[in-house]
Parts: sequence; structure tokens; C-alpha cells
Amino acid sequence: MGAAQVGAATADASSSGLTPTLDPATDDLAQVRALRARLADAPREMSDEQRVDVIRACEELKNAACAAQARWSVDLDASQRAVQAAAGVPARLQGQGVAGQVALARRESAHRGARHLGLAKVLVAEMPKTRSGLAEGWLSEWRARCWPERLPVCPRSIADRWMLSCWAAAGRPPAPPATPGRGDR
Repeated sequence: MGAAQVGAATADASSSGLTPTLDPATDDLAQVRALRARLADAPREMSDEQRVDVIRACEELKNAACAAQARWSVDLDASQRAVQAAAGVPARLQGQGVAGQVALARRESAHRGARHLGLAKVLVAEMPKTRSGLAEGWLSEWRARCWPERLPVCPRSIADRWMLSCWAAAGRPPAPPATPGRGDR
């Protein structure tokens, strides 16, 4: 977080009744929790046009939160591996338990935690443009997951570029590629 972002976050924290601290991570966590509480009690009296706009804005916020979770999951994995390496854990065993921590944090099963961590690693290391679409809010986590799963034979960096070029040409986010025999159900 840059100095301007810290200043803006501090100003936002002050205006929302939160007391800013010297630790930006603590301030960010407090802001996220305050926003969650605010959304839980959001007013319902609005026009249908406003409802559609709020639904879209919430979806974009959810997608951006998924991108942040991916980045933090990868950071957690790297941090835990470093701690385990310093403790003398053999390289082949390093990283054990991280997916479980991700699962607990996301209130998911251990299997889903492993899938989330795997996707996070792919998005951060191999498909940064796809992660960027997620962070910008126009790409959902489900669609971000479809790209590496449905294009397994294509190098991911090529798939990443292809996906963004399709989006740019169409002027909108692309649908994931169709693969015979695979769908939502």
C-alpha cells in the first residue's frame, strides 16, 4: 500500500468512526469488517435501478475480495514454507497445513481450501492478467477458475493473454471457452 493509499485509508477510517493505527494491515482489516457490518444492515428502500447498481457493485466487490484472498493465500503459503524451512522441515513436507489454514479462514472444507490455494498460486504466478480482471471486479472467481481448468494443454500465460485479448476485442469480459462434456452441472 503506497503513502497515498495509506492516507486515504486513514481518512476513510476516521470518517467511518474507526481510529486509525500505524499498522495499515490492521486498518484494512477494520475497514473490511466495518463494511461487512454496514452491508448487513444496508437500507432496502431504493429504486429498482439503484438495486441493480448495488447488486453489481457488490459483485465487483466480491470479485475484488477474491483477488485479495488469492494474493494473501499465496503470501501465507510462502511465509509458512519459510518458517518450516527455518525449522528444518524437509523440502518435500514444506507447505503442509497451509491449505487447511486457507480452508478454515474461508469456512470451507479442506478439499476446497486446497483448490482455492491451487487457484491462487496459478493466478498470482502464471495468470496475473486474469487475477487483475478479478481484482478489477469484472471477472468472477468461478470464471477465473475456468481458465486454467479448461485450457490445461495451453500454457497459462498464453491462455491469460488470449482471454484478455478476447475481452478487449469484444469490449466486455469473455465467457470461458466451451469444452465438450464439461459444464456447470
